[in-house]
Amino acid sequence: MVFINLSSKGQNLFLIGEKSYPCTNAITLEANSGYFYEDLDVFLAKDGNSGAIAVSRKSNTDELFFGKLIIYLKDGNVLTCGESEASERVDDIAKALYNLTTDQLNKLKESNIHTIKYTLYRHGDKNDCSASNKDIETHKLISEFFNAIEKPSNIDSLENSPLAPPVLEEPKEEEPFAYVEQMPTFPDGTEAMYKYIYEKIKYPAIARENGISGQVILQFVVSKEGDIQKAKVVRGIGGGCNEEALRVVNGMPKWIPGMHNGQNVAVTFTLPIKFVPQ
Repeated sequence: MVFINLSSKGQNLFLIGEKSYPCTNAITLEANSGYFYEDLDVFLAKDGNSGAIAVSRKSNTDELFFGKLIIYLKDGNVLTCGESEASERVDDIAKALYNLTTDQLNKLKESNIHTIKYTLYRHGDKNDCSASNKDIETHKLISEFFNAIEKPSNIDSLENSPLAPPVLEEPKEEEPFAYVEQMPTFPDGTEAMYKYIYEKIKYPAIARENGISGQVILQFVVSKEGDIQKAKVVRGIGGGCNEEALRVVNGMPKWIPGMHNGQNVAVTFTLPIKFVPQ
């Protein structure tokens, strides 16, 4: 298994996208099933004032982590992490980062991880996989990591310094749903959506000149007001196609928002856009 964390002056870092996160050593879970039965490396990370869980897996195929991460604890608790904050593939390693709520982090400090269930996206197919703990005391590792990173480096100097004013946290946004009773829709339906996309999209010259074609997979949130938010590329093909797909999606008119229990809600939506030279 190839680890994705680096150590600098005693500090482990999980690197993804353009960010790095202080993290634990890799906790390797043994694969139960899934494509090529590869083990899963798990890292508990610090994301600003919050906790996060990062995962990585070696693969010889073009795979990406997709959708939710479900963590089963030995005490019977089940933690569900929504869509990944970041997902990418580097040097034959698929990796992703998921945010944790304070309650989820506290539960991870109290009980060992038993099994983690996750989904990999590969060439249009979704593969459900799982990996299980083999007697690693994960709750101790997690508790020690967060206690150490939160502990002041110089208690005496803090005691003699004036107290800082309390920091008021901004209220956190509600996490978007992955599936709801009534999914969001483009005005006049799916056919109208693709008609809009292919009327607006411009095949990038650099992609045409280099024979680049294929499918860009985007993920975005349709807010409860119907606005397109947080659009990102889940799987790209380069040549300017990723940026062009984002431009068109971000310029879409308001959608009809998703509904759950009779109320408008924010929903995560995944959309493939094909680039084929004419």
